[in-house]
Amino acid sequence: MTHAAQPADGITFDAGRRPSVAELARVRRAGDDLAIVASRSAWREALVRFIRDALLVVGSAALGTSLGYFGLAMLAGAMARPGQEPWQTGFGQYLGGLFCGAPLGALAGVAAGVARIKTREDDAAWGIAAWAGILAGLLAGPALAARLGVHRGFGWWGTAVLAAGCATLGGLLGSVLAAVAPADRRGRR
Repeated sequence: MTHAAQPADGITFDAGRRPSVAELARVRRAGDDLAIVASRSAWREALVRFIRDALLVVGSAALGTSLGYFGLAMLAGAMARPGQEPWQTGFGQYLGGLFCGAPLGALAGVAAGVARIKTREDDAAWGIAAWAGILAGLLAGPALAARLGVHRGFGWWGTAVLAAGCATLGGLLGSVLAAVAPADRRGRR
């Protein structure tokens, strides 16, 4: 009784006879082709993962920069004396936010982004809710920059940093809402 072996490319030979060199070469080429396809797939996954992680770190740095700048400027504004002219503290708020709040916020954002990458439990692709949040943040960022007057003081790069920060915040909120929504539906049943 003989058993037929069937390699990946459909070559068959009986187990009782010794395969020829040509048959072995065809089987080896078929296995090499499968290895090449698998390595290309792994390479693409690694490239997508790298781009996703880079977007997360850059977006977290932009979000930290925006929050650090505006947070320190608001803190300086809150510490102004009653009756003090706004222009007197305005320049100090600008410099304090620019030279202290923005760099510290950027460092905190980079640290948070790297920590998120290192502690991530799943390595799945971003869902539709995360991408919808990113798109909403990209649309809301320039509008918020125009409303706050960022585009007048910092030009296009201030608007770009604020838009990237809003996109990161939108993506994070979208991911959180997508994770909470299925758990909420399961709890209602």
